Amino acid sequence: MMQFNFLKRKKPFLLRTRFLLGTSGIILALTLSYGAVAIVGYLVSFDKRTYTLLRSQSNLFYSLAQWRNNKLDIHVPTDFTLNAPAFILIYNQQGEIFWRQRHIPAIENAIEKEWLKKDGLYELDTDLNTTRKLIKVSPNGSKPAQKVTDIKDKYSSLTHSVSVNHYQATKNLPQLSIVVIDTLPLDVQKTGLIWEWFGYVILGNFILVIPMLWLVTSWSLYPIESLSSKISGIEKGEREALDQNPPLKLNGLLRNLK
Repeated sequence: MMQFNFLKRKKPFLLRTRFLLGTSGIILALTLSYGAVAIVGYLVSFDKRTYTLLRSQSNLFYSLAQWRNNKLDIHVPTDFTLNAPAFILIYNQQGEIFWRQRHIPAIENAIEKEWLKKDGLYELDTDLNTTRKLIKVSPNGSKPAQKVTDIKDKYSSLTHSVSVNHYQATKNLPQLSIVVIDTLPLDVQKTGLIWEWFGYVILGNFILVIPMLWLVTSWSLYPIESLSSKISGIEKGEREALDQNPPLKLNGLLRNLK
């Protein structure tokens, strides 16, 4: 009860302050709303683009697959280069590895059996050492790859995108499940950049927009504040009457006061 009594005694906000707080709140809410929509849209678009790219790699390796002497063979041309860095694992219908691009036990153990049951895009968490092994599979000297090389903390955890695609059995090939892992972790692919930009927008609201609102508010409400101060002066006996030529928009208010 004492808290509510304190609030009742508290001096009400000035008109300018109330206008500023209300307008700032609306602008901040709109910024957060637009930002949230933009971030969700970006992340959804990024996932779709990533899955499309990894699936194209999967289709490419499937086209190179050959079944010889009850063994899967991937015939890779000598001048063959991937259009994006990726690590490939191919499983049979029982979830056993038919073919691997390179033997990396940590990756094979991290692939969940549930992933092999359904096409989709997944995320795989690895340590720094495993990520560096992945990058060595398809080195490209890109800046993101260099960022991984520059990481000093050996206990860093990195996240990779994983695409799983299934192919039905044909007369030339058995049923296959191809797992494609993006060797560049999400942590260095600028997926966090949009959050950084969003933070700059919020900061810009506080540094630029709110001070500008304060100036606009002061200019817009000046006639009302001037009239209020003059009325207060009359009540205190400091003035005898209001100005004879008030601002046009305040004429109605003055008539009511008289």
